[in-house]
Amino acid sequence: MKNQGNVRIGVQRRGFSLVEILIAVLILALGLLGLGAVFPVVIREQRIAQERISGSIAENNIRTYLKNSTGLGTGVEQYTYVPTGTPATSVKVVATHRGWQVLAEPWVYNTWISDLRQAFANSPNATTINAPAGPTFEFSNDALWESTWDWSGSNVVLNAFRSTGNITLSEESGVQASGDAARKGMPDSKADAYEVIVRRYPTASLPLTFERRIAGATIPLAQRLNPSGSPEADSPQYVWDIVARRMIPAPELRRQFLSTTTTAQSLESKANRLAEQASTLQVAVFLRRVDPSIRTSTIGTEKIKLRRSFLDANLSVNDRRLPIGEEVGGGTLGGAPTLNGTDGNGGLRYSLVRQVRAEFNIPNANSNTRRDLIETPTIADDNWAFISQIGQRVVDNLGNIYTIVGSETLLGVRTLRIDPPVPASITPTDGADNLLTSPTFTVQAIRQLIFTPQVPVSVFVTEVKP
Repeated sequence: MKNQGNVRIGVQRRGFSLVEILIAVLILALGLLGLGAVFPVVIREQRIAQERISGSIAENNIRTYLKNSTGLGTGVEQYTYVPTGTPATSVKVVATHRGWQVLAEPWVYNTWISDLRQAFANSPNATTINAPAGPTFEFSNDALWESTWDWSGSNVVLNAFRSTGNITLSEESGVQASGDAARKGMPDSKADAYEVIVRRYPTASLPLTFERRIAGATIPLAQRLNPSGSPEADSPQYVWDIVARRMIPAPELRRQFLSTTTTAQSLESKANRLAEQASTLQVAVFLRRVDPSIRTSTIGTEKIKLRRSFLDANLSVNDRRLPIGEEVGGGTLGGAPTLNGTDGNGGLRYSLVRQVRAEFNIPNANSNTRRDLIETPTIADDNWAFISQIGQRVVDNLGNIYTIVGSETLLGVRTLRIDPPVPASITPTDGADNLLTSPTFTVQAIRQLIFTPQVPVSVFVTEVKP
């Protein structure tokens, strides 16, 4: 038998083909792309969640500050009693209003109710009585948001706000009224003041004179930075701004005053209710992120802290910054955000809350008004770009807050799609009743939207009772 040598039989091993490798690489690339797409979403959601938490904390702090700060005029008016002569021959009762009280003008309703009571006294046995003329406001008699804080018809407050970021609720204006006009503007319990006079002076029959004064009140920028801290503290992340308006009394209560005669008791009751509602202020609060591209200067070898650059008035204009800057131009409303805390031209210009005329009257296929749409018939191009941003938050003149979910042009008018829809209690806008300059306020209707050029972190509306 022939001896055959060991034969080594090799096992053939097949490798990956080029096509298989390419398919595997493609699958891996798709997976990595999908994973990469997740990261920005996760980061964005984390940022949104953090902003919601920060916004909620800030909201509670802001509400407390606005309602409880005595420096803003919360609580009753301040009354002082000034004797004339030694010994006293007369006593002057001085009522000083500040802040919220100036904006609400409670003396207007006090004067009106005083006239009502005098009419009752003149006709004690009458079953009906002619109502005196309605209240006449000294500063502004509408109930729209006053985004420029131009309550007194001057730009003093607006210009100061632009350059410093400080909000002035009322200017130092001194004596506003004296004598009988001032007395009727005080609640009877304060105007008479006999109890106080008797306690302080031996003769209760001293003649009284009356005076009404207005004092300034400011919400400084330092109080509106969040988190708060000293000028050398860590950098603030947010700043909040407010816009105020007078509350309009309920429509049914206003309509009851269209009749010129009524019973004395009924008229006084309605007048007190009307004054109670109308003396309440509604405040819209916008919390915004501080401009992300702010670069502070260096003095010597020291880099200026961001918070100090906002607050230190001793710094030069070149070294100062504001939390939210905008370009010069754009008229009263302002230009585009600069995102760097300046006006983009070597100066400072704070970005304010803005206002636009609004209407609510787009019909659907059934001729019913679409409640998911609000028109902006006279809006400028730049403001349209800001207000129509997806996720933008706006507040109407009745205090309702909406989120912008889309925009389009309908019937030749730039229109916003909103969420949630306009409440069912609001009447569609029509005719001259929608004009910002001469609203009649006979019905609750949308006439105005306020917003910020930057999409805010948080927006809420609260009420302040001076």
